[in-house]
Amino acid sequence: MTQRLSPNLRRFIVFVFDFIAIGVSFVGAFFLRFDFKIPPVYFPLIKQGLLWVYLCQTAVFVSQGLYRGLWSFASLRDLFLILKSVFLAVSLTVIVFAMNWNRLLGWPRSILVLDGFLLLMILGGGRFAFRFSREVILSWTKKRKKILIIGAGQTAHLIAREFLQRPELCKKIVGFLDDNPRLSGFRLHGISVLGRLDTVSRWVNKYNPNEIIIAIPSLPGTKIKKILSVAQKFNISCRTCPPIRDVLLGNVHLNQLREVRVEDLLCRNIVTVNEKGLENFVKNKKVLITGAGGSIGSELCRQILKYNPSVLVLYERSEYNLYRIEQEFKTTFSPNINKTKLEFVIGDILDEQKLTGTFERFLPEIVLHAAAYKHVPLMEENLDEAIKNNVLGTYILAQVVLQFYVKNFVLISTDKAVRPTSIMGASKRMAELITSQLGQLNHITKFSAVRFGNVLDSEGSVLPLFREQLFRGGPITVTHPEITRYFMTIPEASQLVLQAAMLAKGGEVFLLDMGDPILIRELAEELIKLSGLRPYDDIDIVYTGLRKGEKLYEELFIEDQHIKHTVHSKILVSLNELFAKLPKDWEEKLQDFSKRSTLYSNKEIVQFIKLWVPEYTGFQNKEIQENAIPPIPLDNGEKSNLVVLPRYIH
Repeated sequence: MTQRLSPNLRRFIVFVFDFIAIGVSFVGAFFLRFDFKIPPVYFPLIKQGLLWVYLCQTAVFVSQGLYRGLWSFASLRDLFLILKSVFLAVSLTVIVFAMNWNRLLGWPRSILVLDGFLLLMILGGGRFAFRFSREVILSWTKKRKKILIIGAGQTAHLIAREFLQRPELCKKIVGFLDDNPRLSGFRLHGISVLGRLDTVSRWVNKYNPNEIIIAIPSLPGTKIKKILSVAQKFNISCRTCPPIRDVLLGNVHLNQLREVRVEDLLCRNIVTVNEKGLENFVKNKKVLITGAGGSIGSELCRQILKYNPSVLVLYERSEYNLYRIEQEFKTTFSPNINKTKLEFVIGDILDEQKLTGTFERFLPEIVLHAAAYKHVPLMEENLDEAIKNNVLGTYILAQVVLQFYVKNFVLISTDKAVRPTSIMGASKRMAELITSQLGQLNHITKFSAVRFGNVLDSEGSVLPLFREQLFRGGPITVTHPEITRYFMTIPEASQLVLQAAMLAKGGEVFLLDMGDPILIRELAEELIKLSGLRPYDDIDIVYTGLRKGEKLYEELFIEDQHIKHTVHSKILVSLNELFAKLPKDWEEKLQDFSKRSTLYSNKEIVQFIKLWVPEYTGFQNKEIQENAIPPIPLDNGEKSNLVVLPRYIH
């Protein structure tokens, strides 16, 4: 087979084929012109003209790269290249013949036209005949796996085209399913659109495919669940396509198809942002991101790079996290396409001198503050560090931002800041208050905060822990059967943070619409099912009881708060923040805490927090401790006391 030949040998074979084709088409043109009876008087002219034809047409074919294409994947693009090459070759031949007209008197003018048509048929036909015969041979010699594709739009077209262009994969598409009634009964690449998505069970029964591919990036989670349940019932593999942004760019390849994940089942709509507005907001600006190596910080970096800032400063305390993101950008970031200058800085937001030096060096215009301690149970044991990093760190950074007249400052906050029951939530609420206050007091920097719930697959979050527990054979631990959380994917959250930053006027706390809350128990059950196992039978789910600082449910705002919609349907703004009050002499109190934090007892830290956040009710509160739910009884009547299990963030 040709794929075993060296590239040079393949090119030589193609060259020989085209060389022969040039001669055959030229002589064939004479046969056609004279009804296959060429008068002997034309023999010398044919011999003389053939030399010029070879010189002209071979030169054009080489210059157009006609020998670099692979016949196995001959496509319409190759046909257009052949058409262009033949047109140029015949045109050059006409010019050369016109310059030597005295030597070629008596030539029929139609010869070169016929030559062009014949040459096009031989070159194009030869390539497509080779591809077709190769596909037929492969289909005869190897058993092909049957595929049912969900969707008949652009994504399905790209996936189907790649399958059809790669017969060595031995895949056969049996049909497409799509809810668009206008597509029903039509054909895509010669393959029928069989019907609607809700008929998937019928067509699986009829065609018995080996695999289902979901080729609709925006398909709701409820429909994915139904398709997945059919696939599991018939023991069929089910894969899905890459994100919508890759589809819009035409970047869909077979190696990007992946197994269905839990996040695909969360029934979320695709987030859209004002791309043009964001480009105007970021392009040619200097941007600094704190916590740039973390889950949210690193994704913010990826999103920001799409809009071509002049400089992107990645400020991160963890050497390993910064190294990891640096290595990623080395392999994925193209300086030839994106002119952004990347700067990797190891530094702590509590180090005012380091921050000042960094700002002095790069003069950022936009600052996204993602650095924070986020682990709820750990912060319950380390109150002083939570306040120092999340509150004092935000204050120090904000002062440096003011000193250097930064245009925009955005704090990444959390829904745990609403009526906080945890130290982490209270510390983020304090950071929100500082941000809001500074936004109202100055008219140079636009200070704002963006509050949202949990992000899927972030470091230390519930999904990685569930996967680890599943890998170990279970059980999966959930704190309470009714506990719910808001979820968003990391790219979704990052895109909306940037959109909110663009909308900021100063002093706002933006709230992201997280959709409906998800039962953590159901999340665990879906993860088990996706692994081909049965919840409670193959893998048990154990309820361990709420932990310190943990709520059954989270809130993005308090019911009596005044909430206003923005121009973006997924972004709200809390008007109450415009009237939020900080304690009297709050800056002096914060600076005093900075100097004497190691001398503060936990009780004094709680009192300090309550000066700022009177609504804070934590596990230091006796009443809440008494109301905390006990360990949930197991099926065998015993109580769960798995105190040694890893802690995680919901």
